[in-house]
Amino acid sequence: MCLKIFAMAALLAPVCGSPGWADEPDVYPFRRVSIGPKFNLFRPDSGGDWTGSAGAQIRIHMTPTWALEGAATYRRRRFAPSTRVDTYPGPAAGIAYLFPNPLHISPYILAGAGWYFTHVDAATGDSTTNRFGPHLGGGLQLFLNRKWSVDADYRHFWIEDIHTPGSVLNQDLHDDGHQVSAALNYHF
Repeated sequence: MCLKIFAMAALLAPVCGSPGWADEPDVYPFRRVSIGPKFNLFRPDSGGDWTGSAGAQIRIHMTPTWALEGAATYRRRRFAPSTRVDTYPGPAAGIAYLFPNPLHISPYILAGAGWYFTHVDAATGDSTTNRFGPHLGGGLQLFLNRKWSVDADYRHFWIEDIHTPGSVLNQDLHDDGHQVSAALNYHF
């Protein structure tokens, strides 16, 4: 998956502008804010298929090493034939770039927490909850030029269970899981 992301980044580089890294005096193109679209694949620990979702992320870079990230996405899961769970994740994370960076590529680690607005639509009724959960992960950011970068990361989420009283399932649904993400960022 990461190879596909980096191949896409190489194809986007001419569209976003010439890198011109050889003639730029500052190697790390530090900008205060980056924003862009994000694509996620999520798989719960309890098993099941990977499900995709799209959204957006914003990163506020306090220094070349430290950043704060906020994201907004949407995720849908189906349980049994008649239960649908729609989740609107709102995770935030602190990011530490490990080598900000002589090669225009920087690995990073992250830790954060999120608020998850969740709506359960079951045959026996609907319910809405707000859940909370922390996450940890790491990734890689590749600068295409001074204004554009792509990143890819992995995160593990520990999210409160989804309570489904009176539903066909009549049980709590576990929503801990794994997420793989890719994003395109515009820096300003």
